[in-house]
Amino acid sequence: MVNDRSEDRSVKIIREFPVRRLDKRYSRSRNPYAETINVGIKHARGDYIAIVDADIEVEREWLGKLLPHFRDEDLATVSGFIIASSGNSWVSRLYHIMHRRTLFRARDTGQTATEEIFPKSGFYIFRRSVFESVGLFDESIFATDIMLDLEILAHGYKQLCDMSAIAHDIRGYTTRKLIQTGIREGTAMYQTGGSLLYMHEQLVFKYIVLSPHYLVTLFRSGRSLTSLLFPVYALIKYLSTVAGYLNAVLREEQRCEQYLRRKRRENEIRWMLSSFKREIRRIMG
Repeated sequence: MVNDRSEDRSVKIIREFPVRRLDKRYSRSRNPYAETINVGIKHARGDYIAIVDADIEVEREWLGKLLPHFRDEDLATVSGFIIASSGNSWVSRLYHIMHRRTLFRARDTGQTATEEIFPKSGFYIFRRSVFESVGLFDESIFATDIMLDLEILAHGYKQLCDMSAIAHDIRGYTTRKLIQTGIREGTAMYQTGGSLLYMHEQLVFKYIVLSPHYLVTLFRSGRSLTSLLFPVYALIKYLSTVAGYLNAVLREEQRCEQYLRRKRRENEIRWMLSSFKREIRRIMG
């Protein structure tokens, strides 16, 4: 367990378990989160490295569900599926309904293991040899997890999300956190070479155009009036992400290597088509 100057009960809880604790007294990097993960990776042993954030609560037998996927030698990383806490805010409740809807649809179709959903950072397992091939998390850039995803794709590896292994985000979301997350995602989009076309396809099509459909299906799934707030969520998500992207442009934020940006551009059309087909199938279903 890597303790990055935590002020909650993490240290007190970890003392109850026979695990080694690594204490970070200070941070030298621009991205302390990436630095913390790298500290853990460097001290970890074994052929596989599992990363679980402190605000993630995993369900039983998750390792037994995820590890067998590594029989595929081309697989670099596999994650479970994270469900947001229903919490006390409208954002948490809405995320909770959205995540449960995605999970139930996957179970209904029998397709709980998919490459269409990127592994969920904060709850995933890596093959150790992957880090030897592509390097550790970049501590100089905010979009460190997305950049590592691109590195993995550039090296010809596969990634998988298995929704039969469930974890819960116990801290939940607030309106402020939604805005901050959108700004970070916009910054990450710029740093990793994401195009304006791809960003607007993801935001305008997925959140704005399909907003009426999502509103209806989420209400059916959750039977909650919170579902009716999806258009508000969509608008906040859109504006905050665009703001993050434009701010990164104006600040001339550091960008990842050219070959990674090129790899992203090569995959964007495929990602957009895949996203478009997936949403159309949901509407038709």
